[in-house]
Amino acid sequence: MEVLKASFSRHEISDYLTKASRIQSRFPSGISGILIAPDFEAGVQELMELVKFPVRLFKYREENSPPGESVGWLEEITLHGKPAESTPPEEPLSLCNRLNREELREFIQLEIDVARGRHNKS
Repeated sequence: MEVLKASFSRHEISDYLTKASRIQSRFPSGISGILIAPDFEAGVQELMELVKFPVRLFKYREENSPPGESVGWLEEITLHGKPAESTPPEEPLSLCNRLNREELREFIQLEIDVARGRHNKS
């Protein structure tokens, strides 16, 4: 599980996969991931479905409350479920939110390299 204070972008996926592959080697029965962030960049959900282990995405929200009290909640983000509140259902997915072929090719190659243990630790 990873909790982020800032939005999760597509550029952070490789770092997340690197951490996960290190952890995965300790659990031969398999792992699943949970990412919690205030928001997710468009296209992240689709990319995370390509990862070889299940990853659940949650947006967190906090409310202003009296001092000493913390009120917040998690909203699960699903690709095949209801659209997120911040994205109205009548708003079509623009082409700029989709990955181009080169981005997809790089992501798939990264997954192959991680699976083969060739990913450089940077």
